[in-house]
Amino acid sequence: EYMESYLSNSFEYLDNQKISLDARNSSTWSYLLVILFSLVVYSKFAVKMVTTRGQFAWVLNQSNNQNFDYSDTTNTLSETTRETLSKTLGPSTLPVHKAVEGKIRVSNKKNKKNKFKDNKEWFKQWLVGIVDGDGSFTITCSNQKWSLEFKVAQSTYNLRMLYYIKKMLSVGTIHVEKGNNKASYRLRNVEHIRKYIIPIFEQYPLLTSKHYKYVLFREAVQILRNKDLTKSEKNHKLLLLEDVKSIPNNYISPRWALLNNLVCTKEEAMKVVSKAWLIGFTEAEGSFFIRKKDQGRYRHAFRITQKLDKIVLIAISHILNIPYKEDKTYNRVTTMKSSNISNIIRYYSETLVGMKSLEYKIWRRSFTKGHKYSVKERHEYLEKIQEQMRKIRSIRLDKNFQLSHNAVIRLFKKD
Repeated sequence: EYMESYLSNSFEYLDNQKISLDARNSSTWSYLLVILFSLVVYSKFAVKMVTTRGQFAWVLNQSNNQNFDYSDTTNTLSETTRETLSKTLGPSTLPVHKAVEGKIRVSNKKNKKNKFKDNKEWFKQWLVGIVDGDGSFTITCSNQKWSLEFKVAQSTYNLRMLYYIKKMLSVGTIHVEKGNNKASYRLRNVEHIRKYIIPIFEQYPLLTSKHYKYVLFREAVQILRNKDLTKSEKNHKLLLLEDVKSIPNNYISPRWALLNNLVCTKEEAMKVVSKAWLIGFTEAEGSFFIRKKDQGRYRHAFRITQKLDKIVLIAISHILNIPYKEDKTYNRVTTMKSSNISNIIRYYSETLVGMKSLEYKIWRRSFTKGHKYSVKERHEYLEKIQEQMRKIRSIRLDKNFQLSHNAVIRLFKKD
């Protein structure tokens, strides 16, 4: 949550200071580095959220590593970047909060960059979109003991999205795997699953074939909570559910029955696909990127890819007004057309929650700013932006939002 607020307010600060994310400008990348570097420095503090009378009070407790020495790192930076860091870093100059003696001032202001972020109904639909992309419902038996798990998996790059889910649901845990840069939000308590998870997916059904797994999962919850069944009867019923290993071919979520499993127009698509769901699904499965064409040409591109669920992508293609394509392996909606990119920029403005919001902002700004250059200059500019986005996506954190020293060097060294 702190990282999310920091990034959002940092870009607002850049806007106010008239600093563009222009890769051709010698100071632009430096300011972006300041934002990321500040996160590294502040990850050396333990952040606690204290709820008091409806306000969120942020208190920074200094850790043993509070005197983080970044002199070795700044030696690898350009002169412009070192100067920017020396001028900008420091508790009193950060654009997010004014820190005084290790504490951050309590703020009662909501994050204006995402007006939907604290809306419970928006969150529920957004979460269903996330789960349709990156969620799972698991039934397992170990040592004659049954367990259920609801999980949303992400790279550690996107830890902040997992913590946002945990905050909004108020239950569950965040697990960071060692050595493979993977993290997940997990909920295994059957009563919590019944109370907090099942009602969401009953109110807002899953739209992909993942709905099939959810139905089995929901039935398993009912079996485990049924006091009228003997242990033997529960085992028998749960074994039948566990034996279902794959989703039937061409399975379609029953939600699409509203349209007789056929989507022909944007109006029809929007009867099933809410904007909140599509934002969540995009955070899980979508990509804002810059693609290299022939002869060194670069274009802004957007894409959502799926192996199954053709009807979902067709509906998305109608809503976003971009082409639907399919081949032998994958189905996708994708575009590089400038007018389509403009529409996508407007659609996703101030809606994204996870780290994809940062990628979107850089992608959006480079699209807007790139038109002021000549053709050759624009392609050089977009090549640099493409590399910057790749570096940002390479960020990996541990459960404390900390980077290794080598990772810091790799992120901030000159190309």
